[in-house]
Amino acid sequence: METEFGKIIGMEGDKATVNTILISLSMKLQRKTKVLFIDAANCFNPSFVQMNYRQSTKLMLDNISIARPFTALQMERLITKLKQNIPHDAKVLIISSIDEVFYDNEIGDLEYVYIFKKMLIELEILTEKYNLTTIISFSDKKDERREELLGVAIRKAAFWSKV
Repeated sequence: METEFGKIIGMEGDKATVNTILISLSMKLQRKTKVLFIDAANCFNPSFVQMNYRQSTKLMLDNISIARPFTALQMERLITKLKQNIPHDAKVLIISSIDEVFYDNEIGDLEYVYIFKKMLIELEILTEKYNLTTIISFSDKKDERREELLGVAIRKAAFWSKV
């Protein structure tokens, strides 16, 4: 079986289901490697972790780094900074609802696809350079902007799944 390190994997589907999968996956993977979790969906809830994994939240989150961008520009800067300073022991990067940050008023109709494509190129470079498994998910919104961004992401991903 071919390894998925160095590749981008995408997911879409019911938001609650996808977010639960991403959190569960990060909790399992952090036992073996450093997990970087960019929480654009604002879904990584420590109470959920403590309740579902029945361990101290502090112990369970020792090997997971979480960042929460609220705008597309914050997401872009976060990925750029990550590319410059990635922890040497990180092997997994998870981004929940990557499209969520593109619904703010800062990004106009002419800019959002350009910024998204630029961000995905940075993710590709980061993923390949550090041999990461990068998992991105999309929200379950149904609108034209999401569909356009989704089309761009599907073309960049090595594997795409609907949950």
